Amino acid sequence: MNFLLAAITTTMMLLGATPVSAGDFKSGFNAYQKRDYSTALREWTPLAENGDMNAQYNLGHMYRLGKGVSKDYTEAAEWYRKAANQGFSNAQYTLGVMHHYGRGVKRDYVKAHLWANIAEKQWHMEAKQLRKALARKMTPDAIEEAQRRAKICLKSNYKNCD
Repeated sequence: MNFLLAAITTTMMLLGATPVSAGDFKSGFNAYQKRDYSTALREWTPLAENGDMNAQYNLGHMYRLGKGVSKDYTEAAEWYRKAANQGFSNAQYTLGVMHHYGRGVKRDYVKAHLWANIAEKQWHMEAKQLRKALARKMTPDAIEEAQRRAKICLKSNYKNCD
């Protein structure tokens, strides 16, 4: 499933509530749909730098796939982390996948499980499968540690996740 399109669709439904940034995000969305990635990047970067989690997630996607930019997993992980720390479940799931495979971050099953746990609590459709796949590779103590850290992350409103 293309989570960028799901995130964009959700965002587009909410745009009426954020008219200040709607034009820039919508312009970026339209450009991305037309495969004009340089325009999408130009529109979304200022929004992402100013804390827009949808734009942050989308930039992470662009860097992870090399759309309009050189493929850079480390940069992608940073943008995903910023969106994940604001509660964006697609970013949380993707960050979990990146920790699972060591893409742009150190391979870390505990962190991957932590992010999968959090995304699953927000009803992310694929997070449960990720969490189960990770659990097969982890010790019971490591799973317990991931769950403990996920609780801390949630209680801190995403301030103490890493």
